[in-house]
Amino acid sequence: MAQPLAAPAPSAAGSGAALAQTKPTTLTTVEIVRFFVPLAATTMFIAVIFNVMNSAMAHTAQAAAALAAFSVGQSMADLISVPASSGQQWLIARGRDKRSFRYGLGVMYQIIVGVTVVLALAGWTSLGRWLYEGLFNAPPHLSGAIAQAIKVCLPLPVIFTVRGAAQAVLMLRRKTQYMTLAVIVRLGYVFVAASVFPRVLPLHGGAIGALLWVTGMGVEGTVAFLAARRFYRELPETTPPAEAGAPALRPRIWPFLLPLIATSVLWSLGKPILNIGMARSTDPETSIAVYQVAWNAAWLLISYVQGGFRQVVVVFWNDEASLRALQRFATRLALGVSALLFALTASGAATWFLREVVGAAEELIGPSRGVLFVMSVLPLALVATEVSVGRLLRNGTTAAIGVAKGANLAAMAVVSLALAAVAPEMGPMIGALAMLAGVGGELVVSYWATRRLTSCPSAGDV
Repeated sequence: MAQPLAAPAPSAAGSGAALAQTKPTTLTTVEIVRFFVPLAATTMFIAVIFNVMNSAMAHTAQAAAALAAFSVGQSMADLISVPASSGQQWLIARGRDKRSFRYGLGVMYQIIVGVTVVLALAGWTSLGRWLYEGLFNAPPHLSGAIAQAIKVCLPLPVIFTVRGAAQAVLMLRRKTQYMTLAVIVRLGYVFVAASVFPRVLPLHGGAIGALLWVTGMGVEGTVAFLAARRFYRELPETTPPAEAGAPALRPRIWPFLLPLIATSVLWSLGKPILNIGMARSTDPETSIAVYQVAWNAAWLLISYVQGGFRQVVVVFWNDEASLRALQRFATRLALGVSALLFALTASGAATWFLREVVGAAEELIGPSRGVLFVMSVLPLALVATEVSVGRLLRNGTTAAIGVAKGANLAAMAVVSLALAAVAPEMGPMIGALAMLAGVGGELVVSYWATRRLTSCPSAGDV
């Protein structure tokens, strides 16, 4: 039997009043675990995939150049393409019936066209060189490899949209195990392709990484789409009761969606901003490559904190009791992940992983230790941010999410450029400390915004 949706969707005429609850929600740890563990495992497997990709690039000629070119090229492609996936949040928070879901998809299809054009310009015209070489200060000798990686990423907007919509259906129906299945299939594909592509394709190592990334996401999106088709049919055609005189959905999606699109663009600027600082270090190529390797290794654990916990809040938060249960679960999770990452780094297990499993070049392993120590603090701030952002999404007050992400980028840029100016020898530590400062800035703003919310979600402004 299909499971019911987490909470009644707000009426089309949502005025901002709290959603009525007939009785307090009893949310158990088992329910949270059943939904969240597959969601976190999905993100963790993606981190494994990136490590497999790093390993493939590490075995190409000029490994550091390949990793650096992929890092910049992926950042650029993400920056341009990620608005295509921003509609997923609206589908989860507001698309809880077929009518609303179809409308959300229609808007996402429109976004695809615009971002695909910009991505093509970045790959085939001088716009790209101006962005990654002039604006983001990438080393000029990597320009050809970066452009090649961006060209490989042209299908990204379509893949982001299909994958995001399918995942939205699976989360709405609390079938997150199918998301894990899809990413496991992707992992298997990337394992095989990573051993074949570097040997048979006449591409720069950075472009090989981009090809593994894009085609792997295509495989994952296809499996998720096939699984979601069945559960989409279980959504109600509309969400009753429809209030007389309720305004149409069409003018109401954009106040919700536009701040998320802006947030997605800002989020994609994070890595380029870090790269700008590290590009001003004494050894920019190695600094960027070290940070890329260390971050992907740390993400294997950090993903359990940031791996979609905001979606858990969107699906399960109905009242004060459920909110408190979510906060308790998230805090314990963050403390455990931080302690484990610190212990693995201090014991040398993380160094062993980078050397023996990822196959990172020896000159990248030593400097990664300090980066990993800094990153072991991140889960404590990330979990609080995830809960705050999830509340804002569920409440429909998405403008504050964009402001919080702006604070993240501002703090990150200030610290990144300041450290590069006064201590360029810090190399990859510039990126690590700037990342920590950015997460702290986002936490402060997002938490402050939630203080104006009630303990029950409302229809917000949309």
